Amino acid sequence: MVKKKWLNEFLSDKYVKDANREGFRSRAAFKLLEIDEEFGLFNNCSSVLDLGCAPGSWLQVAKRKTKSKRTVIIGVDILRYKLIQGVTQIEGDFQDESARKKILTAFNGRKIDLILSDMAPNLSGIKVVDGENISNLVNLVLDFSLENLHKNGCVVVKAFETGTGSREFRKKLANYFEKVWLRKPLASKKVSSEQFLIAKTLK
Repeated sequence: MVKKKWLNEFLSDKYVKDANREGFRSRAAFKLLEIDEEFGLFNNCSSVLDLGCAPGSWLQVAKRKTKSKRTVIIGVDILRYKLIQGVTQIEGDFQDESARKKILTAFNGRKIDLILSDMAPNLSGIKVVDGENISNLVNLVLDFSLENLHKNGCVVVKAFETGTGSREFRKKLANYFEKVWLRKPLASKKVSSEQFLIAKTLK
């Protein structure tokens, strides 16, 4: 009964219908499209890194928004997903140093204009444990970005409403970036605690 209810809700979801109509692999594409509409993420963008990219809907958005064949787009995920033409796929765990080395090799020393992270740890339901795992993940994205992002680049990272941990990370971003915003796109389900931090221009 619960499964049938979930299926009915999924099939009637506006963003699921829109994703099917527009050829996106998941409704998540509309989260990024909404953020891009406000912040112009892909303006003058020639290199994109998408962390936690499966099944590939954010990569699809990146391809449509950049268009230039010279744009380097790289997707990283533990899971395999159907290849997208013109996108470099790296199968691995971003938390492992070996995966991060593969990313740097793929970019061949060039700084990255846009780093996207829709990653999330497996949640246990234990608030303290989940909060720590989320904090470790977003801070790893930040550390990588500080080393490899173009000075005028942008980072979009999924965070969660985890009380002080979320506020502290936002403050930390403000220490390193000129501008930081917090957004919850309309395509993000109301029952979800996910939210996105957008940080632009390294200090």
